[in-house]
Amino acid sequence: MTTRLSAFRTMVLPALLALSPLFAQAQGAEPESAPSQTAQAVQQANKIHLGYVRTSSSAVNSDTQRGLEALATELTKRTAIKPKGVVALDVERDDLSFHQFIYWPVTPDARPLSEAAQKRVQNYIDNGGVILFDLRDAGGVMRDQRALQRLLSDMNIKPLVTMAKDHTLTKTFYLLSGLPGSSAHGALWVEAAGAKGTESVSTVIVGDNNWADAWAGKTVLQNSREREMALRAGINMVVYAYTGNFKADPIHDVLERLKR
Repeated sequence: MTTRLSAFRTMVLPALLALSPLFAQAQGAEPESAPSQTAQAVQQANKIHLGYVRTSSSAVNSDTQRGLEALATELTKRTAIKPKGVVALDVERDDLSFHQFIYWPVTPDARPLSEAAQKRVQNYIDNGGVILFDLRDAGGVMRDQRALQRLLSDMNIKPLVTMAKDHTLTKTFYLLSGLPGSSAHGALWVEAAGAKGTESVSTVIVGDNNWADAWAGKTVLQNSREREMALRAGINMVVYAYTGNFKADPIHDVLERLKR
């Protein structure tokens, strides 16, 4: 699966991003009849869906659903990535591999994962899936770090470092100085870069900017500059999940210079 994801990122997706009409056409029409559970799994595998991890809070789940639906709408309008919907995931039983990008809102009552769930999440990130852990504290103080530590304590994750100003996440689609959400001042952590010459994509992103509520227009005004910047940050993160470090590739830099 790692080889497939790497090839998809480095060759197929960048080409599709440049051929938006063809990519949109390739998505096909939705089936007329209601699909069975097996058919739904196949449908998720063949079409892009934004996924999020369901929490114990119905209010957080509802807000997250609305936020990702708003982000999916903007992705469809602005990019060649055309999500067909938003899917709530239960890491204790659901197959995560259908979703290249997963939003994980972390609540204070988050419990340690079962051994089966740990293996499922570990396999997901080991094979290139990207998870955004959002501690949802717009005040800029990560009060729920202990909850995140409970979730990840037994996981094999690279050391996390503060995101550099020139990280690929800031330029995958829009050129940004950061990744704002409900707040523009929250800290952001990504996995430490790998060895030189490797595809050092951060499969784990940790922040506290409460992105979903900003995407939904709950914590910022609907037509405000703040919401627009939050949507741009979200678009960058999703595009990053599908294209990896393509924008940081030396060949891409050469192409950009030739354009100018």
